[in-house]
Amino acid sequence: MLQNGFIALYRSLLSWGWHADPATGWLFVNLLLMANWEDGEWQGKPIKRGQLVTGRKALAAQTGLSEQTVRTSLNRLKSTNEITIASTNKFSVITIVNYGKFQDVPEMPTSTLTSNLTSGQPATNQQLTTNEQEEQGNKGIKPRKRFTPPTVEDVASYCRERGNAVDAQRFVDFYTASGWMRGKTPVKDWKACVRTWEKNDNARIEVNIAHEQRPFGGYGEL
Repeated sequence: MLQNGFIALYRSLLSWGWHADPATGWLFVNLLLMANWEDGEWQGKPIKRGQLVTGRKALAAQTGLSEQTVRTSLNRLKSTNEITIASTNKFSVITIVNYGKFQDVPEMPTSTLTSNLTSGQPATNQQLTTNEQEEQGNKGIKPRKRFTPPTVEDVASYCRERGNAVDAQRFVDFYTASGWMRGKTPVKDWKACVRTWEKNDNARIEVNIAHEQRPFGGYGEL
């Protein structure tokens, strides 16, 4: 019988006098859970809805509290008319006063229930729409390729395509020593570096040619 039914715990219990007393509050919740949710009987004695047959030892075992703590908590609950206790020399019948308050849940109109169930849907749907839009937007973004240093053969092949005289081995050795950095900037396109190297080589060649062709007297008289 204890496995059937339910109890309703309202937030108003937060302002209940015994809420700050953990032992008394815990014992009361257990009494609510253990009480009959419908009329019955025990050993031929009628046990009404909201009542339970128990004793201090049984409650101590159920709650993990000591028997003395159980006794103190029961007396506190009696003092505020939360429960009544009818005792015999063998057992006690505890009655939860206003038990119906913890069982009778007012019916809510279907429209209200539907509203409560669907109230969270707009935000959820909006999040789904946002995620879909982000996915669509990301489709147009190409992932950045990870830089892979070229081999000497890669550089030599590219230099042959361009018809330049860049020393592929020297080029690779230079950038390997620098950790494939151009100053403080990581190299992203080694072919662009080859083209820059090529321009610098051509510039040096032009300077050398100009120097060699300059007339002897071009520096002025001594």
